[in-house]
Amino acid sequence: MDMVTIQDVRVSRDLSFADVYFTLLGQDADAGTEAEAVLGGAAGFLRSALAQTLNTRTTPRLRFHYDLTPENASRLSQLIDEARAEDRAQSPDQDDQDHD
Repeated sequence: MDMVTIQDVRVSRDLSFADVYFTLLGQDADAGTEAEAVLGGAAGFLRSALAQTLNTRTTPRLRFHYDLTPENASRLSQLIDEARAEDRAQSPDQDDQDHD
């Protein structure tokens, strides 16, 4: 498996569940779906390891979710860049006025 990066963890108020949002370095959503299944299969083992380090009465059950936020942000940034380039191509004089 590739390098997993934890993006966010949201723990329920009663500590019964922890939703773990992750990405894979250099991978796409298809690989994320597979990794989600692998991590879900290892959730019990990871929960046990976590229980040894936490000083709480209960240890949350781990639920893994592939985080699409970085991919969506990249796509939105690309669309914004394309729109700006299209605007510049349609009215090149406007850029000169904006920078004055």
